[in-house]
Amino acid sequence: MINSLNLVEGDYSIGLYYGFNDVKKEILDISQIRVKPKQNTSVKVNPYLSQYRGYLELTTNLKID
Repeated sequence: MINSLNLVEGDYSIGLYYGFNDVKKEILDISQIRVKPKQNTSVKVNPYLSQYRGYLELTTNLKID
């Protein structure tokens, strides 16, 4: 089960794409956001650099019977 979809740290640009009937438009760079890295002191291993991890981190629960 996926509990949440978290953005990987980095700078992101927010845009909008819309379409209706024969009109399709996009508005780029409406806003900018910066996601800071998590401060997790219990983890003993550093994660890979964000450029190699993609855009989303999945938080999961794994149960093995």
